[in-house]
Amino acid sequence: ARDVVAKFSSVLGPMTKWLRVIVDASGGKLAEANLKAAQLEPPPDAAPMIYRILAARALAAAGDKRAKPYVRTMMKAAGKHPDVKKALADL
Repeated sequence: ARDVVAKFSSVLGPMTKWLRVIVDASGGKLAEANLKAAQLEPPPDAAPMIYRILAARALAAAGDKRAKPYVRTMMKAAGKHPDVKKALADL
């Protein structure tokens, strides 16, 4: 996954950093994932939904302290989305 994210970073744009957080967290590198997540600002409400959902998953997977309020906000906006449910489960 790390190689795919690196290969297509120009296509993924700003989502690349959030995907790297998820890859690190799922690979067992929670400290690295948390450090990377802490350096990122969660997308605003005006951002595309998929970008906000990705950030919610990344924050929750990394164990970031901002995850709980951000995921709760996402539950209101897209609570039935499977990735939002996964982020909630990761809290």
